[in-house]
Amino acid sequence: MLYLLNGNYLRNSAFFSSFDRNCLSLKFNMIFDLTDEEIWIKAKIIAEKARNTAWENGFPISYRNELCIQDNMIIHEYADGVKYLVCVNPDNGNTQKVAIIPSIEK
Repeated sequence: MLYLLNGNYLRNSAFFSSFDRNCLSLKFNMIFDLTDEEIWIKAKIIAEKARNTAWENGFPISYRNELCIQDNMIIHEYADGVKYLVCVNPDNGNTQKVAIIPSIEK
């Protein structure tokens, strides 16, 4: 059991000694201590996980690019590579497909 007194751990508790060794030895980097490259790498990993989770559940990923010439336009990209330019109704969130965006072979 963890005992607290005025927000401080009681050092005579059996739990504290293992807690002290295991948790206080962990090192956490604050986002402000990271370089731009480290932030980019971490953000890319998180974005890829979010994309894969969406695709695994049948949802598209949504983003904007230069094809979105109106404020209510976004791109829906599906796991199979199909991309649609869609308009979003701001009143109810419904989408309407405007165009299929052809894939560019690399």
